[in-house]
Amino acid sequence: MKHCKSDDMIQLRAFAAQDEITIENWPPYPAEFAALDHALRQTGWIAQFRGQPNARIYVAEQSGELIAFTILCLNAQGEAEFRIALRADKIGRGFGRIISDRTLQIGFDELGLQRIHLIVRKNNPRAIELYRQRRFSPCGECQLVVNHKLTDFLKMELLRRDYFRPITQGAHHIGLTVSKLEESANFFVSLLGWKEVRRNEEYPAVYVSDGTMMVTLWTIKEQPSNQFNKNRNVGLHHVAFQVGNENDLNDIHERLITNDIQIEFSPELLGQGPAKHLMCYEPSGIRVEFIWPGR
Repeated sequence: MKHCKSDDMIQLRAFAAQDEITIENWPPYPAEFAALDHALRQTGWIAQFRGQPNARIYVAEQSGELIAFTILCLNAQGEAEFRIALRADKIGRGFGRIISDRTLQIGFDELGLQRIHLIVRKNNPRAIELYRQRRFSPCGECQLVVNHKLTDFLKMELLRRDYFRPITQGAHHIGLTVSKLEESANFFVSLLGWKEVRRNEEYPAVYVSDGTMMVTLWTIKEQPSNQFNKNRNVGLHHVAFQVGNENDLNDIHERLITNDIQIEFSPELLGQGPAKHLMCYEPSGIRVEFIWPGR
């Protein structure tokens, strides 16, 4: 089965009257999704929502061919219910992710929604996982009669703050290639008071941490090494660490002098201040900055 490799081929537009006949004539779903087939037919979702003034219906086209539709039905101030239906031959190929993302973007960016919610059959783990990946969270359960059968549903919601929340959660570690492994490790451990977490004798490498983040130091494989030039090379311009107060910044400065560490500039105002910073080169020549935020 081929998967969708690019979302550039998918176009989302407003629903038009002639689209209804096309959707009603889509082929039936396979047995795994047979219970969802009613959503496509004459008395399905389109018929349910097309006359509602607060409903926004969109269709997705691939090379001019209609392959899915989505619904955002505004049912409270700043809230909307979300639904999506794919043509049978497009299931499991990544289109649901792309089209869901496009519709959610409309909801939060263009319509200014604060919450988008949905219901999904509890026996549809593939759809539940799709929504979890879109940052929907479970918010309850319900039972509805669908096709004369009582069906269990999971309620899920996506809040605006979660939609715009960055997917990453800060730095886990910074990996640096060094030419002087022991000297660079000593810079962090002895001079700055970091802890050596562990070693990789095979590489070799040393892992160090200040308790909030980790730096991994990896020995260069070829000698001699070329010194990195921040104005000419693509790579790590510098790494910056924060200190808690101005006294700590000055203390680091004194330690650098005592240990003959090359200093690019001594503590000075960062911009207009009140923050201050200094810049130095650790033993392998990597630029290291220390910053006191000034508060």
